[in-house]
This record gives sequence, structure tokens and C-alpha cells, in this order.
Amino acid sequence: MLTRSFAAGILLLSSCTNAFQDTVPVVAWSSPHSSSAIDSLKDNVPLVPSHTQLIEALVSDGDLCAFDAVVVVGQSGLHATQLAALPSNSNLKSRLLASSSKAHFPYVPIASSADSRTIVRDIAALCGSASAQWPAEHVLESTKKHVFHLDLPELSDKDWASYDVNLERNLDEISSRFDSHAVILTGTAIRDPTLITKRQQPNSLSAPGFINHPASSFANATLPVGGILARYQLLTPGLLLSLLVAFGLLIPLLMIGITALASIQNPIRTEVPKGLSLEKKNQ
Repeated sequence: MLTRSFAAGILLLSSCTNAFQDTVPVVAWSSPHSSSAIDSLKDNVPLVPSHTQLIEALVSDGDLCAFDAVVVVGQSGLHATQLAALPSNSNLKSRLLASSSKAHFPYVPIASSADSRTIVRDIAALCGSASAQWPAEHVLESTKKHVFHLDLPELSDKDWASYDVNLERNLDEISSRFDSHAVILTGTAIRDPTLITKRQQPNSLSAPGFINHPASSFANATLPVGGILARYQLLTPGLLLSLLVAFGLLIPLLMIGITALASIQNPIRTEVPKGLSLEKKNQ
């Protein structure tokens, strides 16, 4: 029984691990000015938010539009483990430490992630800023605010250190051209069409009502078309972890206790007393 319980726990742990692998990180920070939208981000979204909820919360009050440049960095295949493995003296961690405002969501369901180009287009339309690919292919107007899209190469098997250097070089150049900037770093779905399932296809943030009517609450957000699994994030990492604890620990302990109680023998025997048998024979 213990072997079966252990095996069940391993299977549940494997399922939970796969669920965390099916997520992307979202990191936002600003420099040198603080951002109320970034500072209050954790208070304005659920514990495990969708990608759409994060972006809507960032742009809902227009605070992000005050920066001279907003940089949306997208990388296909990026996972929280690559960022967590960065040394403390890495460029990204040093920037986050020195930034005025920062927020980090390591496990955002990949099924809700939007294409980084779509995010750039929507933020630019909301703020009335110019959108462009970075590095810029033409001379930029220094008097106009910009929203840039920086597309990092698809993540390979190697660690994230080389991408960290690439990102730092580009952000240094942006900092030299603009007095203030905010950065949104997000993982995106794998670009290989053979690996992208219907469940993993990103939701569009450019649906009617997102740009013209910024959401003041998430109750008014446009619901995706489909069944209940498409409308709600039911299988969240927190729920899967709770199920793992319940089925992998509590139930095996309960079964062990029941088995132990059932194995206890009753000391009272129902044998007929010998004295009574002798009296019957004498009669």
C-alpha cells in the first residue's frame, strides 16, 4: 500500500511539474521614475493572473503612458527557471534591484499569453505613442513617446546568460536616448506551429473594447470563446499543488491509519467455558 501511495504521489508531482512548465514569466520594471501601475500590480490582479489581466492592469490608469519609452521584450520558450538560475550579479537582477518599481509573476499560464507584438500595438494605441521595432530602423523623434518591441531569439537549451548580455546592451542604448523607460519582459508560446496546440494559442488583446474602454475591473474583460476551460483558469498551479498535498500526503496517511485499526485483533474470545461442558456430560 505504501508503494502504491508513493507511486501515486510521484505521478501527481509529475503532473504538477508539467503544469508549472506550461507557464511563462512576466517581469515589469521602470527607471528612473517609479510607476504606480507596476507598484500596485500585485494588488490589482489575482494570485495567478492571466496574461491579459496583467497587461490591462498596467495600462488601465494611463500611468505607463507617462514614460518616454515603453519596451516590450518577448522571448519564445522562456520559463521562470531560466530567470531564477541567473546569478545575483547578472545584468537583469542588477537592473531589477536598482529599478524604482518592479513586479514579477513567474507562473502565468501560457494559454493566456498574448503575442508581444500585439501588446506593443495595444499599448501604443492606448497611449497615443509611436510603435517601432527595436533596434530602430529609422531616426526616432526625441520629442515623441515610443513603444518598442524587442524580440529576443528563441530560447535554446543553454542558460539565459547570453540573452542577459543581449538584453542589457539594448536597454543601455534605450536609456541613453530616453530619459525614462518602463520594461515588460514576458515569455511567449513556442513558435513552432507543430508544437502549438489550440489550448496554447494566445488570446488577442486587440479585441473591441480593450483600447477604447480600458478595464476598470476584470469583471468587464472580454471572455474568450469556448467552454469553461477556455473561460476560466481552473487548473492553476496553486490548485494543482493543493491536490498534490491532499492526494499525495493526507490520503495515504488516512489509509495507513485505517489499515492499522483493522489489523488490531479483538482479545475477547467467544469460546464456551470448559466447566459448563463437563456439567452437560455428567447429566
